[in-house]
Amino acid sequence: MSSPKFGASLGLFDSPLDGMKKLQKYNFDFFEICIQEPYGTPEKLVEKQKEILEFTRNNNVFLLGHPPHWVN
Repeated sequence: MSSPKFGASLGLFDSPLDGMKKLQKYNFDFFEICIQEPYGTPEKLVEKQKEILEFTRNNNVFLLGHPPHWVN
């Protein structure tokens, strides 16, 4: 049995990357990216894709993503 993983949502930060940097001191296993306006649109995520992936590799974390809560 694997141990539980703990993470944090980045929906309250100006950008997912800023949120990950601010929360890394808590040693979360993953971060959840809210794929919605205003900060997590697909276009903005693609702009920062390289830096986001570099952060995840360097900090041994993984990402989860989800659409807005109103999307089925």
